Amino acid sequence: MFDFLKKKIGEISTIFSSNAKAGGEKPAEIPKAEDMEGPSSIGPKPIEVPKDIIREIPEEPGIIREEKAGIIKTAEAPKAIEEPAETVRDELPRQEKRIAANLGIVRHITGTITGKVVLDKEYIDETLENLELALLESDVALEVADHIKAKMEKEMRGKSVYKNELDSFIKNSIRDSLEEILIDPPDLVSTVKGSGKKPYVIVLFGLNGSGKTTTLAKLVHMLKGNDLSVVAVAADTFRAASIEQLAHHGDKLGFEVVRANYGSDPTAVTFDGVKHAQAKGIDVVIVDTAGRQNINKNLMKELEKMMRVINPDLKLFIGEAISGNALYEAVREYGGSVGIQGVILTKMDLDAKGGTAISVSKALNVPIYFMTYGQGYGDIEVFNKRKIIDAVFE
Repeated sequence: MFDFLKKKIGEISTIFSSNAKAGGEKPAEIPKAEDMEGPSSIGPKPIEVPKDIIREIPEEPGIIREEKAGIIKTAEAPKAIEEPAETVRDELPRQEKRIAANLGIVRHITGTITGKVVLDKEYIDETLENLELALLESDVALEVADHIKAKMEKEMRGKSVYKNELDSFIKNSIRDSLEEILIDPPDLVSTVKGSGKKPYVIVLFGLNGSGKTTTLAKLVHMLKGNDLSVVAVAADTFRAASIEQLAHHGDKLGFEVVRANYGSDPTAVTFDGVKHAQAKGIDVVIVDTAGRQNINKNLMKELEKMMRVINPDLKLFIGEAISGNALYEAVREYGGSVGIQGVILTKMDLDAKGGTAISVSKALNVPIYFMTYGQGYGDIEVFNKRKIIDAVFE
């Protein structure tokens, strides 16, 4: 389910490693021909004249002799001209420039001897931009991607890293960021049993079609498997089909469903359900609320009213893992209106990217309690950040 994110992080670590290696082995600047002493090795070679045309004659002091086509010519050698001191001084800047160019190789030699590269700004900026793009493509919210990018930039800049450890360095840096963002949830079964409350009230809410009713059934199945009695409340009175669906799950799994007629006040139905559970000594009440879009202000006010009347022990947001940034924004909206203490991510088997889990955890710094997948009642598991991170980096 995290294959896409795993692939993207792998690509980024490869790019980073390549960039940093190239930067660490940056060659020295080659001096220009005019800055070099002696004849230049660049350009066309001098033309060689056949020896039978021109040959050297033994020299006499002060005389130049040349034989050409059998005729010997002599001439007085020109006297050497002494250069003024100013000319020598003019050449000094050139010599300093040449030395400065040669000093550029020090960085290359140091990297070769020590096997390390220094992660300067010019070598990591491009990589961090690619990282941000990869996170966004993996359904990580922009705000969260920027947070990871800023954290990594602070940790990496100026670090000296062995060349053969560059790939693991970038992956470990991303891993540390995920470790900081993701939060392991408290054990719900232990929390319920240790609370001393009967009933322990859990309210589920979220967007339309996120799978709240089915998730409720999976949650009941898990709690009943840990010797906890459960009553469900069909507080989604806006959809008759939702009431019938929950009753169907109750018949199959053997738990009671408190319900009322279609169109009833959902807060009143929930209140009756809690009172019923108290009278019967039931351990847990789980409330199934109506799915609503975060922009529906009237339904949000109804939910706020229910929270004030019931004062639940745990408020869980149910969201589809495939929702991407839409889920991130919804979690923040709900968090501001009714408060969120945890999240259950549904349809994890359909999420090939994996970034939603990262975004949701960062949105309000609340834990993901469970992940669900498939259609079976047992297709629910406790969220474990270590398991998720290992799945990305294995």
